[in-house]
Amino acid sequence: MGESFSHENGFSNSVGLGIGATVFSPDDSQYDTEIKFSGNITAGLRYELTPQWALRGNLRVYGTVLNSDSTMFCDNGTCLIRSSGEVYVQTEIMTGIEYKF
Repeated sequence: MGESFSHENGFSNSVGLGIGATVFSPDDSQYDTEIKFSGNITAGLRYELTPQWALRGNLRVYGTVLNSDSTMFCDNGTCLIRSSGEVYVQTEIMTGIEYKF
């Protein structure tokens, strides 16, 4: 059998970077879809309980680049989104249990 990426104390970690695009698509069909450049940073921690079971936690932070003082989804002078910053930040936290088979 192959060996997993485990450490003597049972902990392992990960770090990742990504680039891509964020799609803003409102439910109302009168507005066009907006696509903006984005990136993310991910950090994870894993603890191996047994060779088959592990606990995992990840944190991911997304940053979408917007123009300063921008608007999106405008119709007849009314806009659904107004921003005065340059980066729209979102976060995601995940936890879970792994089983190796």
